[in-house]
Amino acid sequence: MGRRRRKKNNHKLLLGMIISASVLFVAVIIFVVVLIAGSGKNNNEEESKAAERPSESVPVSTEIKATESQTEEEIVVTSAETKPEEKFLETPAETEQESTAFLREPQTISIVAVGDNLIHSQIYESILRADGTYDFSGMFDTNLINEMKSADLTIVNQETPACGNALGVSTYPRFNAPTEAIDALVDMLGADVLTLATNHACDKGEAGIVGTLGYIHTAHPGVLTTGTYATYEDSVKAPIIEVKGAKIAVLNYTYGTNGLAVPHDHSVNLLDDKVKMAQDFDRAREEADFIIAAVHWGVEYSQQVSAQQREDAKYLAELGADLILGAHPHVPQPLELIVASDGREVPVFYSLGNFLSAQNLYPRTLGEMAKINLYVDEYGKVTMLGFTCDFTATYYTVSNEFVFGNFKNYMLRDYPIELEASSGIKMWSPEFSIENYKNIARSINPNWN
Repeated sequence: MGRRRRKKNNHKLLLGMIISASVLFVAVIIFVVVLIAGSGKNNNEEESKAAERPSESVPVSTEIKATESQTEEEIVVTSAETKPEEKFLETPAETEQESTAFLREPQTISIVAVGDNLIHSQIYESILRADGTYDFSGMFDTNLINEMKSADLTIVNQETPACGNALGVSTYPRFNAPTEAIDALVDMLGADVLTLATNHACDKGEAGIVGTLGYIHTAHPGVLTTGTYATYEDSVKAPIIEVKGAKIAVLNYTYGTNGLAVPHDHSVNLLDDKVKMAQDFDRAREEADFIIAAVHWGVEYSQQVSAQQREDAKYLAELGADLILGAHPHVPQPLELIVASDGREVPVFYSLGNFLSAQNLYPRTLGEMAKINLYVDEYGKVTMLGFTCDFTATYYTVSNEFVFGNFKNYMLRDYPIELEASSGIKMWSPEFSIENYKNIARSINPNWN
């Protein structure tokens, strides 16, 4: 009897196990079927949505249209394939973001650059007010002001420290210009960039470098300074200014500092520091759309380009310079186009001469003005449209060998012929004439008039 009950119980247990296994098997099959069906549905939905979205691999062609009544600023970029409301119906937010990132209104950028702003004592003494300040308001002719202020980017080489009365104004051989000289460049002429790496950068030591930078950055915070630095941290930042959405780097170097010690390695950019230069250009290429190299080099008072200048220009072009602006010889030198190994054509203005000075030998009162036009396309790519040069001339009178006055800078074409006879430069350089200056201008730029 006991064995029969155990056998019956065993049969019940076996039957229960079979039923449980069957239920589990059916559940697994149902789960698998549901999973496969759901996956198929999702795939169909993704395929359907993908069919409705535009393919990312198909480029969107653009067409620039301009009517006769439109100006350059009114050029409109439109799609030549589909209407925006049809093409981007599914993802308007994404489309707006992509359009902002990659498409913009094409722009032109005008650049003007001039040479050495060299404020001798004859200049600042002639404009000293009774209260100890300096009045530069009559220093520039209206047409010259308009030429410089109307440019989108204006670059001036500030030859000397400009700490003003804080360090005491001084002249050659250890310069320190009035701070009003900086104010005139910015407020009257619209200077956007001041290049400061010159052979006179250390005339007042570290105090002159830091004081000049401190004044500019405090009084004119929108102005980019380059070439000298108060701190190491500043010296390893790419000096970039943004113009109409384009980032333009201006890298500035000098051949030396007249034998004066440079306070710190970071204080002044030197042309023979190839390691620093390479690092600077690496940073600039990563961040900027266009790179300008402003260089203090060449032989003083020589109108001829030296072999060293040409060698340095080639090196700068290979590093990535798209435009080279030269200063230091105090007289204009030729400009030419060189070609880098990657095929880029790089204009080189070997010397822009003096912008403003009291130098008294021919032709040191003649200045060169670089003019460059850039084009920024709808994708932000910057290319050069063209370049040329114009010319300026400084007028002053001389009462005796030490008293100068009536300083005024003109565009050469506007230099009043009636002022030629009274020009102070004739005391030392009788060969000076407006026509002789114009002949030099035409030798550099045959198209100048």
